[in-house]
Amino acid sequence: MKTIGWVAGIAALLVTSAGSAPEEYSIVLEPPNGYRIPKIMGASGDLALQTGYDYFNWYGITEHRTWFKPSFSSLADDSSITSAAAFDAATEAIRQNPARQATAGNFFIDWAHFYDEFEKDGMPEHMQHLAERNIKPLINNTTFISDTPITGDWVKTFTYWKYWYTMVYHFASQYDVTMYAFRNEPHAHITYDPWESHWLVCADAMRKAMEDVNTHFEKNLTLNICGPNCPGVYWDYRFTHPDQDIHCWGSVSWNKVKYDLYGRYDVNNPRNYGTYHFHRYGQNAADSQKIILNARADIANAKNDPSADIPLVITEYNTSTGGNFDRRGLDTEDLLFGISMAQILEASAVHGPAGLGDDGGIFVFKLGARQSGAPLIGLGNKLSYVSQKPPYNYGGITRGGACYQLYARHFRGGKPLIPVSVTSGADDRRRTVAAVDEENKVYYIYGSNCSETEVSVSIDLSALDVEADTVVSLHRVDEKNTGQVTDILRVNTFKRIKFDAPNYTAFLIKVPMAGSLSPYRSIAPSDDGTKMVKETRLYGSSSTMNVSNHHSDPEQRRVSLVRFRMDETGNIGKALLKLSGRNRGPDSSEREILHVYAVKNADWSESSRMEWADAPGLGRYHVDKNTMGTTDGTGDMVDIEDNYAGFTSGVGTGLGLCGEFVGAVSFHSSEFTPNYLDVTDYLQSVMEGEVPLDVTFVVVRIVRYNVNEYSNDTYYTQGEYHYDGRVVQLATKEHTDKGLRPGLIIAMQR
Repeated sequence: MKTIGWVAGIAALLVTSAGSAPEEYSIVLEPPNGYRIPKIMGASGDLALQTGYDYFNWYGITEHRTWFKPSFSSLADDSSITSAAAFDAATEAIRQNPARQATAGNFFIDWAHFYDEFEKDGMPEHMQHLAERNIKPLINNTTFISDTPITGDWVKTFTYWKYWYTMVYHFASQYDVTMYAFRNEPHAHITYDPWESHWLVCADAMRKAMEDVNTHFEKNLTLNICGPNCPGVYWDYRFTHPDQDIHCWGSVSWNKVKYDLYGRYDVNNPRNYGTYHFHRYGQNAADSQKIILNARADIANAKNDPSADIPLVITEYNTSTGGNFDRRGLDTEDLLFGISMAQILEASAVHGPAGLGDDGGIFVFKLGARQSGAPLIGLGNKLSYVSQKPPYNYGGITRGGACYQLYARHFRGGKPLIPVSVTSGADDRRRTVAAVDEENKVYYIYGSNCSETEVSVSIDLSALDVEADTVVSLHRVDEKNTGQVTDILRVNTFKRIKFDAPNYTAFLIKVPMAGSLSPYRSIAPSDDGTKMVKETRLYGSSSTMNVSNHHSDPEQRRVSLVRFRMDETGNIGKALLKLSGRNRGPDSSEREILHVYAVKNADWSESSRMEWADAPGLGRYHVDKNTMGTTDGTGDMVDIEDNYAGFTSGVGTGLGLCGEFVGAVSFHSSEFTPNYLDVTDYLQSVMEGEVPLDVTFVVVRIVRYNVNEYSNDTYYTQGEYHYDGRVVQLATKEHTDKGLRPGLIIAMQR
């Protein structure tokens, strides 16, 4: 490796001043004020083994709202529990030895039935997958034992109590799960009084199960009961009962927030809500912000048992509801929903204790789940392009997904908030949130603009621990870009940075703290080239390498491979993968999205005649075979989904075996344009002192279910495929223009 000058190494991207713009949006970053970004950054609605599996880590979620709904066992005899005294005695007997297996003649827990349902639903693999990624589950269950109130019905009360005691005892003891919720959007399924009667029994069972887990397993877990799980705050004192109007569900239930299952109130009782959680949909950031602030004020000023500090958790947060996700939409809508996603995230992050609170946060709704039986899905859930055909593969990342990832991955975990003051160009549709990552010694600035005009952004960093001439990276999501680094900026002598932000754009800037990084170094690839189906000739000496896809012609299915060998010890502080590309063939000015996967120690060389089935990073054929894709690459688009986008169900093991998704890059011109992909997190995760380290980046054309054009309901298996004939041509290490050659730009932590 050699130290390079930035002017020589990436002059094509270096931005030193802003171009002309109709208005300047000028902001000043201030020192941290003691507030923190809300801690929870989760996903809701996807079971990992069905959808979202390979992308959980890339999105950056820290929590996952997981559904598990076992049925009631018919084995145990609960009929003798006919009074409060009998209920107390039976629950106490269970608590003395919860692991006892029930028989037909007693009332203990039917663990055999529970585990049968647990295994049947694939929960062990799901929970293991979350644990490996340090993602904490929120267990959600909608099963009730009765459509009428169970208060006073001790048989049903005991059966339901035992049901939730079992759930919490198992998940807390085995997986340290502390967050639980029941009856999603209850107003749509049940009337209020039955819900309340179940809620109080559930809360009692949860608390006692957690107490027993802590005692029996020497743990110190804190239970978090999440509710009321309504599609809004639903706090309205104008109404006294939800049968009168559902929008008072929250305020009415708060009246019982310190009641026990016997109907007794005590101000010292623990709350039956550990977090106040609800759902929120909409594209208007100002409305979302108002709802959060009003919810905080309503609970802080409740008529009974007010709480100014209870965490607020939005357990379904997105730009539209599940039903609306099904419609086909234009690519321009993807941009609209994407920047709206950025804005509602920014609006939720900046208010500290007056907002969601340090321990509150967001579960975004559906990373990639299908929603109905429609033949194909266009924008999907506004986060991923998703097939509606089994096995419901991902087709690629939308701009909404890129906006979510930029926030979730960098602002997660309750980082200290940095206040932002707008000194000119104030507009409610221009938003900025900033935080400091103390562990990695970097500041994150996340902004967006949908004010119907381009702006010149000026950011004053002088109050922060930042040096003049520091190099910073700028990620963009806009009409042409999907979250990659498009610009390298320098902090000027006044500790400011400037750049242009078009209308409908989101951006993330990473600013290293003073003295945190060593000088940047450039690493050239040791091998690069194209792998084609049916083609075994060598590509190692070519000046370009190609990435393309075709629904029926294997000759036009190509991936590019770039290998780097690193021999420097130390901790990586910043790493950017440089790829320069141009579009060839039809529609060369349209956005072409490539996905990049990383594989450690892959067995290939540009000087060997590698067969298609041996190429690293390709998924497995998942329909009825356990082997890699067919040697000649023939087959329908299901094969191509597997090989190019990774899959999340079926026989094969997909990306979990052969590579980690590290991000998307976009190209939108017939002229070569450099792009950078931030691969810092991946290299940090695999390096850990391993030297030398061999990493291959596999670059593929996503299977993007077209939202603008389709020829029939199953065009991915027959008929035209919109991206047939399009090729993204990447410069190789042999390219005559040295400024376009691929490379890794790395700085080590000091």
